[in-house]
Amino acid sequence: MKLSSFIAFLCMAILASSCSTKRPLMPYEMCPGYSELGSQKKLIKSKVKYLKGVNVDIVQLRCLIAENGLMNVDIDFENNYRKKQQTEFLVSWYETNGMAAETDANWRMLILYPDEKRTIKLTSPNKLAKDFTIQIK
Repeated sequence: MKLSSFIAFLCMAILASSCSTKRPLMPYEMCPGYSELGSQKKLIKSKVKYLKGVNVDIVQLRCLIAENGLMNVDIDFENNYRKKQQTEFLVSWYETNGMAAETDANWRMLILYPDEKRTIKLTSPNKLAKDFTIQIK
């Protein structure tokens, strides 16, 4: 009888473990490249290129594919300095095959005051844009 109880317990444990559901992905985990890189820090390093002497940091990226098929990206900029920082950034969008998607070539200005953190919300230009890079100068 002990053996049959053990087998029943084992079957119930296997059944319970197979029924467990995966937790939903966090928005930063939905950014293209995160699953391969495994950390927010590595994701930012792969997506962001700092030009010149930039005193503004990107501290987090969050991504979401909206119901309309467009990618929404939140970029958290932070100024850890005692002075006001003025910088510009450019986001380039790419299709899944690496080809450039329709991209606005205009740099966007950003002014951050001391210790300020600001989230910039962006939306991809079309449904084909599934990846991005950011340049900051």
